[in-house]
Amino acid sequence: MINEENPFEKYRSFELNFGYDMSIEEKIAAVREVGKKAEKDFKIKYDNINEWFKSDYDQLYILSICLRYFLMAEEGYDEEASTGKLSFAPHYLEILQALSLTHERTYSGKPLMNKIEKLRNDLKEVGTLIQTKLLNLPMNIETEKDISAYRVRTDVMGYNMAVRNWAYYHQMQSVACDMARLVKEEFIKVHNVCPVEFVNLLFALSYQVEVRINEHLDKLRAAFSNLMRTQTLKVLL
Repeated sequence: MINEENPFEKYRSFELNFGYDMSIEEKIAAVREVGKKAEKDFKIKYDNINEWFKSDYDQLYILSICLRYFLMAEEGYDEEASTGKLSFAPHYLEILQALSLTHERTYSGKPLMNKIEKLRNDLKEVGTLIQTKLLNLPMNIETEKDISAYRVRTDVMGYNMAVRNWAYYHQMQSVACDMARLVKEEFIKVHNVCPVEFVNLLFALSYQVEVRINEHLDKLRAAFSNLMRTQTLKVLL
């Protein structure tokens, strides 16, 4: 029911009801069991993901499939804004990229065919279990206050894992520098280097590498275009 004195009130506080009275110790134990089960399932599912790169499929092909069919969308369409959720989170691709680098590349043309959805579902399960296994609360957590502190830490971990490039490039650089300023004095004492200048240097190096890569790609496109034109003329003449 809407509070008539405050019609703009939208938020409510709810308590999880297990159906009977439970002590805080029993509630923590129940939540911890959920986390423990998720940890066991995660190890199994994670190994399943790793098996994709041990099979006959080319690692680059798997990554390309995920990027092309799971992450790309029509211009102007935002899946999360439209549906309230993502069917394939961007950090799933990062997990695959990390795993692919642990194996020798398999130069194979074997297609996934009807196994594409299985790959997607395997990754979604791993993504869910990554979050759920955080419910395996440390043994030193005994009170609601402990749970609240732990929740803040795990929420930050989740946000950092699932969110990449919170804003535009220059804003990301600004945020990184602001964070560096918070530890500036301690950082200088330990490393004798200003962390803000160090962060700016890293961004500058990254930018220069990007510029050089784009210049190189432009040259390759021009060379390939001229090659194709020459070959076409030879066939026609």
